[in-house]
Amino acid sequence: MTQKEAIDCLTQLGVSPTSCEPCGKAKHIFTHIEWHMTGYRAECQTTIPQYEWKTAEEILETCALPSAFRFYRKLLEKDCGDAK
Repeated sequence: MTQKEAIDCLTQLGVSPTSCEPCGKAKHIFTHIEWHMTGYRAECQTTIPQYEWKTAEEILETCALPSAFRFYRKLLEKDCGDAK
């Protein structure tokens, strides 16, 4: 997904992104499948009730993230550490 596609996806969901920046590429290998992921950090003006919205701190404290997202979890941990 490109940055424009990520913005378009968020816009179609109705969350009005105010920013959307790439935050890195990661790869995760299962026994027979290889994922190539591109992450984006987006700030949005609105939320929609179909989704649960959390801050980086809330994600780290309350959510179990699969190991496939380890790269992005480290970014959240760095952001939370930088904010202190």
